[in-house]
Amino acid sequence: MRQLIYRSAFIITILAILQSCERIIEVPIAGEASGAIIRVGTPSRSGQTATFTIDVHVVDGAGNYASGLGAQNFTMMEDTTGRKYSLSFRLLDIKGGNRTPVKGDYNAFLLLDQSGSTDDTDPDNLRIRSSQIFLESMGNNDKVALGSFTTGQLYPSLSGNVHLHGGFNAKGTTFYPALDSLKNTILKGNTPLFTSTAWAINYTAANAKAQNKVVILFTDGQNNGGSSQSAVESLSLQKKVPVYTVGLSTDVGFDVLNNMALNTGGSFMWAKDAKQLISYFGTLGNLLRGNAEYYTLTFEASAGSLPTFSKLLYLQVSLPNGKKFWMPYVIKLA
Repeated sequence: MRQLIYRSAFIITILAILQSCERIIEVPIAGEASGAIIRVGTPSRSGQTATFTIDVHVVDGAGNYASGLGAQNFTMMEDTTGRKYSLSFRLLDIKGGNRTPVKGDYNAFLLLDQSGSTDDTDPDNLRIRSSQIFLESMGNNDKVALGSFTTGQLYPSLSGNVHLHGGFNAKGTTFYPALDSLKNTILKGNTPLFTSTAWAINYTAANAKAQNKVVILFTDGQNNGGSSQSAVESLSLQKKVPVYTVGLSTDVGFDVLNNMALNTGGSFMWAKDAKQLISYFGTLGNLLRGNAEYYTLTFEASAGSLPTFSKLLYLQVSLPNGKKFWMPYVIKLA
C-alpha cells in the first residue's frame, strides 16, 4: 500500500511539473487569432500525388489554444484568395492535443526590426505592445535580452547593426522604456536581417546561462544587408540556438523566415494584421518553454504534374467564431 501511495505521489508530481510548463496568459488588449508553423514533414510521393504532415499551433484572439478544431476548420490554398492554380488538396487526418517537448525555462534574445517600413506596416506600434505582453508572460526563471536592428549613421548600433538595449534579465519590465523609445525616437533605416540575426545568435550563445536558449526574430521586410540565410542556419545549429521567426506584412520573405525557423528548431509565425502579434506574443512563451498544444494535419496534394521546386502554400484556419487567418509555409512536394 505504501509503495502504491509513493508511486501515485510521484505521478502527481510529474503531472504538476508538466502542466506548470504551459502558462495561461491574460492578454490585456484585443488581438486577432494567430498561429505558428512548428514542423513541415517531408512529403511521401506516389506518382503525381504527395502526402505530407504539418504541425501547427493555433490560438484565438486572447492567445488561448484553439481546441476542438476539425477538418472543416483547415483548408490548404495556393494563395490567400482561394484561387486554384495547379494543385488539389485533401485533408486526410487531423490530430489535436499533441504537445511539444518540454524544454524548461528559457533565455530568449528578442530581436526587433526597426527599419523604416514599420511606419507603414505597424502604425500603431503593436509590435512594441506585443513585446511588452511577451515580457509580462515570462516565468520566474525565464530571462530575456532585447535588441533592435536597422542601418543608418545615427543608429546607435553595435557590430552587425544591432543595438543592444539590455542583456539577459529576469525582470522584463526593465525593458519597457527601451521599447517605448523604438516607437518614434530612433532613426529607421534598412533591413540587415542576416548579419543582425547572426550577431544575436553569437551573443545568446556566449551570454545565456539556460540550456534552453533562443533568438526571436521579428521583421516586416526582406534582407538587404550582408551574409546569407544558409550561414545563419549553420551558425544557429553550431551554437545550438534555434531561431523563432515572426513576419509582419506581405513584404516579408516567406521562404527565408520559414526555412530559417524550421531548419534550426524554431517556429514561424506570419501576421497579415499587426493585431495578430498581440495573441501570438502572449502565447509565445509556451512554445519556448515546451508542452504547448498543437495539431498535426495530414494532407494529400495532387496535380497533373507536381512542381519540382519549393512551393509557397497557405493553410487557412477558420475558427468557430467566423475569424479566419492564414499560415504560409514552404514545401517541396516532388
